[in-house]
Amino acid sequence: MKTVKQMKIYQPLSINDKGGRGNQEDTVSPLPGTATSADRTFIVCDGMGGHEAGEVASGAVCEAISAYLNDSDPETFDLSTLRGAIDSAYDTLAERDTTTGQKRMGTTLTLVHLSDRQAVMAHIGDSRIYRLRGGRMEQLTQDHSLVGELVRAGILTAEEARTHPRRNI
Repeated sequence: MKTVKQMKIYQPLSINDKGGRGNQEDTVSPLPGTATSADRTFIVCDGMGGHEAGEVASGAVCEAISAYLNDSDPETFDLSTLRGAIDSAYDTLAERDTTTGQKRMGTTLTLVHLSDRQAVMAHIGDSRIYRLRGGRMEQLTQDHSLVGELVRAGILTAEEARTHPRRNI
C-alpha cells in the first residue's frame, strides 16, 4: 500500500508593495490580515497602469474568482474548476466594462490553490509567484511582459531589464 504524504499548510502571509504610485490598483484575497490556515485559495490582481480603471478591473476579477471558488469544493479543484472561475471573472469584467462606460480595463492575475494533495498555480501578467523553502526565496513563474520575453530570447540581460524604460509593458 502506497502512503501519500499530506502537505502541511502554515499561516498564510502576504507582502504588498505599491511602489511609487499614489493610486493602489492591487486587490488581494483573502484580505490582508484575514487569512487563516483554513484558507486554500490566494489571489493577487494588479490593475494594469495605462489602462482605464485598473483598480476596478483588479477588484472585479479578484472578487469574481474568489466568489466562484468559495462556492466550490476545495478538494475537488481541477482544471475545469479553474476555467469556470476565470470564465466567471471574464463575464464580470465584460459586464462592468459595458455598464460603467470604462473600456479597456486590464489586470494581472496570480492565483495559488492549496489542497492536501496538490498546489495549483495560475498567473498572467507580471505579478509573480515565489516559494519560500529553507530560508531561500525561489521565483516559480515568469513575467508575461515585453521585457521578460526579451530576456528569455537573449536580446536583453536580466540587469538591462531592471532599468529598461518599457519594463512594465
